[in-house]
Amino acid sequence: MDTKRVLLIGCGAAAAIAVLLAAAAGIWVWHAAKDPEGVRVTIEAPDTVAVGEEFVMSVAVENLREDRPFNLTDVDVHDDYLKGFAVLGTEPPAKSNMHVPLDNSMSYSFDVSIAPKETQRFRFRLRPPAPGVFRGNVDVCEGSRFLTTGAQTAVGPGAPTGAEAGP
Repeated sequence: MDTKRVLLIGCGAAAAIAVLLAAAAGIWVWHAAKDPEGVRVTIEAPDTVAVGEEFVMSVAVENLREDRPFNLTDVDVHDDYLKGFAVLGTEPPAKSNMHVPLDNSMSYSFDVSIAPKETQRFRFRLRPPAPGVFRGNVDVCEGSRFLTTGAQTAVGPGAPTGAEAGP
């Protein structure tokens, strides 16, 4: 076999492998990009709160599936919302949490299985240190798939205290 032929076969094999790898990556991205099916997410939080007022943002996850659980891995709250609040805790307690710089969010790991036709709430106790309007996405994840819902809370000045208080 001459060198040209060996080189041509080698390049052809490398090209075929590259095409197969690209197809596999495309299939994985297509699979991961699909939203989990049979799940409804509802965010409940006050529209307005006062500076320093503790409140709860509740993330209700309803499994509408007939025959299989929804395996919730994480609830991710985006930085645009959380920049206005101190997170005081979660209920149930998160197993861990970490900042995810890739999508600018705090990820709270719960690893909870929600049975078919059941609903589970994840409560975040929050307190705002300063006024503003804070909005951002909340992602409910099942592995690499997730559903996104928006949250918004306006924070107004706190109640006057001491000498500022009226009669």
